[in-house]
This record gives sequence, structure tokens and C-alpha cells, in this order.
Amino acid sequence: VNIPMVNIVSDVTIHQLEQAVSFERALRYGEVIDTEEEAEKHFDASIKDFNGLTDHIDQKVLTGEELAQESMGLADTQEQIDEFNHVVSLMRLIGTQHKIYVKHAIEVFNLVREGHLHQALVKAEAVEAEEKELDHELEGLLEELEAFTQKAVINAENDEKAAFSNLSMLTVVVGILSLVSFYFMIISITGALRTAVETARNISTGDLSKTIQSRER
Repeated sequence: VNIPMVNIVSDVTIHQLEQAVSFERALRYGEVIDTEEEAEKHFDASIKDFNGLTDHIDQKVLTGEELAQESMGLADTQEQIDEFNHVVSLMRLIGTQHKIYVKHAIEVFNLVREGHLHQALVKAEAVEAEEKELDHELEGLLEELEAFTQKAVINAENDEKAAFSNLSMLTVVVGILSLVSFYFMIISITGALRTAVETARNISTGDLSKTIQSRER
């Protein structure tokens, strides 16, 4: 159950970074909307991209919360129950923070449209702070899930060794292959997140040509 949860949180993290990139891109074009011919078109396109990610992120967060609640019912130990209960709380917090972030970002877009660029830029600083807080919460949750899952894998390995004499060779091979698959999945997730973070940094410094490649849309 942990692997689907890791996938959900990593997808939310990447899509949140995509949304942050769309916000930064819209802001950059908004700054030159009165002086560059194509700026308004790119401004509108960036807002469309931003809005298109909102429902997806909210749905993923809800799915993660539901999965964590289901996992509590399947947990074997109090430690697992406590962990998944904590995940439920964090997913709810992230969902609430994301809705506030989106509301404030839309307010910035409206200020730009109304010609209040200075007010928009001032408010954008608060939105960017909310972006960082969301990223921090998501990255922290992902690290927590990875550590918890790694511990579960180690426990499974120990149980497998203890029961080795009762296992068929096929069962052992399947267990090893599962562990290898898990390892490469974690490598894939962390690699995608590093790329997404680097792209977001490039765009925040003015490089509007970059895009974040999501693992799923």
C-alpha cells in the first residue's frame, strides 16, 4: 500500500511545481503585457495551464487521504496505524493549503488584468511564500513515506529470511524482484523531482522556455 501512496505524493509534488511554474510564467508575461505584443496571449495560456492543474492536484490529494484511511484499516501494528493517521492529517493540511494558494494566485492574476501591476507583484511575494510552504510539506511527506516504506521492506526481508525454509524458490525470486522494482521506482521518483525543482528554479529566474515533465497527467 505504501508504494501507491508514494506515487500519489510524488505526482502531487510534481504537479504543484508545474503549477508554480505556470504562476511564475504568467507573472513574467504580466510584467510586460503592455509592452510586448505576444505577452497577453502567453499570459492567458499560463493561467489556463495553472487552472488546469488545480482540479487534478485536489483530486490526487483526496485520493491520497482516502488511501491512507484504507491503509489504517489494513495495518498490522500500532506503528503503522499511527503513521497512516499522520499521513491523513498531512494530506488534509496540504489540501487546505493548496486551496488557499490557488485563491491568492487567482487574485494576483486579476490584479494584473486590471492593470494594478505593483499590487500584483507585492501580493505575488506572499503567493510564492505559500508555494514554498506547500513544497516543503510535500517533500517532507514524501521523505517520511519513503523512510517508512524502506523500514517495512527491511522488516519483510527479515521475515522472509526467518521463514526461508518454508518458502519455495519461486517465492524468494518474486520477493527479490519486488525489492529491486521498488528500488528503481524510488530512483525514478527522486530523479523526476530533482529535474522538476531545477526547472522551477530556472523559470523563477526568468527562463520561460523550460517545462516540467510530469510522470502522469
